Order: sequence, then structure tokens, then C-alpha cells
Amino acid sequence: MKKGVFNAAVEDGKIKYLDRVKLLDFIKTMNGKITIIVSEYKKIRSNDQNRLWWFLMTWAGDELGYTKEEMHDTFRAMFITDRSKEMPVVRSTTTLNTKEMSELYEQACRKLSEMGHPPPEKEELLFLYTNQYEQLR
Repeated sequence: MKKGVFNAAVEDGKIKYLDRVKLLDFIKTMNGKITIIVSEYKKIRSNDQNRLWWFLMTWAGDELGYTKEEMHDTFRAMFITDRSKEMPVVRSTTTLNTKEMSELYEQACRKLSEMGHPPPEKEELLFLYTNQYEQLR
């Protein structure tokens, strides 16, 4: 099943496509009935936020003796579990907007500090891990 996400703005009840050509090119690949879903725009977490998050998870894992994936899963379970339904669901960081991602980062930093492992400032984390990150790419 093909699926595309295209952002637009509504002004005076009219749709203003942000990338009309991309939308029309995608529609040309379709044939038959389609479903159109309209929802409010949600700014997802940025690539820089994601990179900083993984630098923090790497640092925390090194400090505490866990992998960065284990730290990631632990903090997701602690801070972004959706308990609004009968069964709790641990959210993915890919579903977070920029504000929610910042809040998750701050919650993880506070928890690490409470555990006696205050993390480096953001700038220091970026300095410590940027070279490693670039070498792995």
C-alpha cells in the first residue's frame, strides 16, 4: 500500500499546498479509490534533537554499564508510555514533536542527575560524540 504525507496550510477555507508538485507527482502513481486523511500539522522532533538524544543515551550507557539501546528503551518506558488505554503503550521517539522531545531529554537528564550521574551540558555532549558519529557515518 502506497502512503504519502504532504503538508499544507489552510487560509480562508482554501488549501495552500507547500509542495504541490510533489503531491501531484505522487497522485499520478495512484489508480483507483484512495483515502484522504486530514489532521492538524505536527512538527516532529528535529534531526538535531534525535542526534543529541542518541549522544545522551550513549553517554548514559557508558556511565551506567548498559547499551545506548537499553538506555533508550528504559527512558521511553519511564517517560513516554501512553497509559490512556487499557494496555499501556511505549511511544516511539519518532512520534514526538519538538516540544515533547525536549521534555523527554530534560526528564532523562534529571533522572540521571538524581542517580548521581549528572550528564554533560548539551554543547559538551555534542563535542564529545560528534567526531565519533561522523566517523561511523
